[in-house]
Amino acid sequence: LMDCQMKDGYLGTYVEKDRWKSEFEHGWDVWVHKYVLIGLLSYYRTTGDARALQTCRRVGDMLIETFGDDKRDIAGSGTHTGMSSTSVLEPMSLLYQYTGAEDYRRFCEYVIRRADAGPKLMTNIERTRSVTDVGNAKGYEMLSTYVGLVEHWRGTGFNRGLDAVKLVWESIAKDHLFITGAPASNPHFRREPIPTSSKCVETCDQVTWIQLNWQLLRATGDSRYGAMLHRHIYNHMLAAQHPDGIRWCYYNHMEGTHYPPPENDWWNFGYSSAMHCCGSNGPRAIALIPAFAYMTGKDKLAINLYEPSTFRASIKGIPVVVRQQTNYPWDGHIDIEVNVEQPVEFDLQLLIPSFAQSASIHVSGSKQNLPIEAGKYATIHRRW
Repeated sequence: LMDCQMKDGYLGTYVEKDRWKSEFEHGWDVWVHKYVLIGLLSYYRTTGDARALQTCRRVGDMLIETFGDDKRDIAGSGTHTGMSSTSVLEPMSLLYQYTGAEDYRRFCEYVIRRADAGPKLMTNIERTRSVTDVGNAKGYEMLSTYVGLVEHWRGTGFNRGLDAVKLVWESIAKDHLFITGAPASNPHFRREPIPTSSKCVETCDQVTWIQLNWQLLRATGDSRYGAMLHRHIYNHMLAAQHPDGIRWCYYNHMEGTHYPPPENDWWNFGYSSAMHCCGSNGPRAIALIPAFAYMTGKDKLAINLYEPSTFRASIKGIPVVVRQQTNYPWDGHIDIEVNVEQPVEFDLQLLIPSFAQSASIHVSGSKQNLPIEAGKYATIHRRW
């Protein structure tokens, strides 16, 4: 991929005369570079490959050279009222965090201004508290940009952006959510009642809903976001994947049998079809599961999913290993073993699933008298 980068930094899929097209010209050029940046920055974070970061910097510099207040309009160079192109906010925010280059921070601020002037990502959600009034209400592109707003907050402390994303979550949770925890977007958020058959939710929307909840959980520690992830993963997201692990349903419905198309029929837009869009994005949801199964904060370790697993972390500089043995969700018995290299005091937070009707916690065989509430963390504070 890095070998394909052009001299001006371009690393997309369009010939030069077709670059940076508008909504009506089906322009996905900025969107393409968003995913190139996300992929290469993830690779850089994992491997430390300096060339990957340099490739991303050349992309970022090219975007700055192309778009700006006195240059080409980024909101006018993408689809869905500009939300596809303004979603480049996420990797550009990461690029700023990795490099500290002020040019990238200023470019992110420009993208946010255009996202609010065009699709009105902050103004309209603040004014009406409804995602149906944001842009053209297209779920995937909208939520992708909101994920970027949280990332920008992480790098700069932009509280208005974080607060806007919290309002988005409230709107979806209140008016656009299936009992499974999946967002009701097919693929737009609609004002009419939520359907329970036919095209209920696009798989890509499920992926960005997972990203949004993960970002908010990281930012706030609020158990509501962890409970939503738990509910959605176990009850809807995994149903979009074919048992062969390759094919994915483009639209995932609530009732009936899923019929993905033949393996060579990726672009069939049928009732429950799979296509390369979701076929490349669905695995991102699976890959994110370990990232929120366990999470650490200051003096705390949270368990959000219950799976046979091992987790290694460091708390107060002390190595900690957590192991789980369970057949959850097929039964409710979960064994958790905590090993520490030397005694250390911290909170172990256990997420009680939002659909749990009862729960009890025992430590070394002794039942704990702890507050237990569905959808909340039960906290065990002790010297381990």
